[in-house]
Amino acid sequence: MLEHVAKHSLRRVEGGWTWKFDPTMFDHLEMGPDQHQKFAQMRCRSAVILGETSGDEGAQSAPFMAEMTQGKLPSFNVPQTHHHLMFEEPIALPMGLKGILSAWLGEDGTQAMNESLSAYR
Repeated sequence: MLEHVAKHSLRRVEGGWTWKFDPTMFDHLEMGPDQHQKFAQMRCRSAVILGETSGDEGAQSAPFMAEMTQGKLPSFNVPQTHHHLMFEEPIALPMGLKGILSAWLGEDGTQAMNESLSAYR
């Protein structure tokens, strides 16, 4: 994966090399002191997967965010990884996503079962 990214993420420009990604990609990213409120008000499920040793400010605030959102924003760390954890542990990231999605699917199934059973009470 790392080789693929290395081969396809740069392009030659006059005077050297540059990244291929869109430099305006972060223009509408709004992070700030009210971020926990934004997560708490989200109407869709969300979760955070972090590199355990990431120096990223968001990684360091994950426990605070989980507390402020009353558990609505679960988070977990991938051990011994940094910010770009998908390069350090390429299997751990999709397995983490699978775990989160499976838990949500289980919650939905339990809720649906309880709703069905409540009709017989």
